[in-house]
Amino acid sequence: MSDALWSRRFLDALTTIGLGSTWLPRRRTTQVQLLSFSVAKSVVIATVQAPDGEPYRARIAMRAFGAGEWAQLQRAIAERTRYMAKLLSGELPLDIESVFDELDLPLLPRSSRDIAMDCSCPNWEVPCEHLVAVCGRLADAFDTDPFTVFAWRGCPRLELLDRLVSLRTAHQSRPATTRGSRSLAESMGVFWGSELPAPASPPPLAESVRQPDLVLDQVAPPDISVRGQPLVDALRPLYRIITGT
Repeated sequence: MSDALWSRRFLDALTTIGLGSTWLPRRRTTQVQLLSFSVAKSVVIATVQAPDGEPYRARIAMRAFGAGEWAQLQRAIAERTRYMAKLLSGELPLDIESVFDELDLPLLPRSSRDIAMDCSCPNWEVPCEHLVAVCGRLADAFDTDPFTVFAWRGCPRLELLDRLVSLRTAHQSRPATTRGSRSLAESMGVFWGSELPAPASPPPLAESVRQPDLVLDQVAPPDISVRGQPLVDALRPLYRIITGT
C-alpha cells in the first residue's frame, strides 16, 4: 500500500508495548544487511550481517492461530460482503482488525507477551540492532503484501482466500427453508393425500339462497311477453321445476 498504513500499525503496536520507542528511529540508519528473510507460520527468520561482517540469525515469533480459531475468523469474514470483495481484489481492509478483536484474537501484538525476539549475536539488548533491521523489513513486507500478517498468524493468502470462497459459495447455494418444512422424499407418503382433517359439513343455505329464480331478478326484465305474460314470470316455474324446489 502506497501510504504505508500496515507498516505504521505494526510499528506503532511495537511502540505501544514498549519494544520500539528507543530503537525504531534507528531502523532506517542501521548498517545491518539482511542476507535472507522469510515469513512462515508464527515465525520470521532472517540472516543478518553486521558492519563487522559477522552473520547472525535473528527471529521474531508470534503465536499462530489454531485451526479452530481460524475457522471462526474465516466464517466471520465470509459473512461480510465488503471484506470479501476487498480481499478477493488483493486488498486488506484496515478495519478488518475489528473482526479479530470481536473474537478476542488480535491480529497485531497487544503486549510484550504476544511476541518474542531473539538473535544469535552477543548483544544483550532486545531488540538488538539486528532485530531492529528485521522488524523494519517485516514492516515493509506488510506494505508490499498486507496478507503477510495473515501468513505470520498461520493462514497464508491462498489458503485464506480459498476457504473464504468456499464458505461464501456454500452460504449462497444453501436452499431457503421454512420452519417445519420437509423434503420431497419425506413428503411422498402424503403427496397425493392430505394430513389435514376434513372440513365440517357446510351450514345450511339461507332461505334466500335456496330460491333458484332469484337470478331472474338480478337484471332488468326484458320487454318480451309470452302469451301475454312477461318473460320473467313465465320462466320462474321452469327454474323451480329444474331445481326441484
